[in-house]
Amino acid sequence: MCGICGFTQATSADALALKAMCDIMAHRGPDGEGQYLDAESGIALGHRRLSLIDLANGNQPMVRATGEHDSAITSPALMPDGTPCGTPESMLAKGDFAIVFNGEIYNYQDLRAELETQGWQF
Repeated sequence: MCGICGFTQATSADALALKAMCDIMAHRGPDGEGQYLDAESGIALGHRRLSLIDLANGNQPMVRATGEHDSAITSPALMPDGTPCGTPESMLAKGDFAIVFNGEIYNYQDLRAELETQGWQF
């Protein structure tokens, strides 16, 4: 399991409510969490992470679709020991977009190899 939450019409004052929503879902994903709140667009998103394959490197950063870092990110995804498992800044150095989904790709190694032959770098 994992957990995803969010709401619209968010303001910067809603950061504690977003964190509380994620805390309520702690049982759904003990391996990491993150929150994103953009008061300009009124979007608040949160997640709890349950790692199935890659506990150390299965990052789930939350960034703006434009690739711009937004200071409203209230916390990065964290490992069980409290250390960040991925930050928006580290992802932003690689590109301008993020793909967000809640699922698992079982043939990810084959897909990565195919993309690397096409010149993609990871």
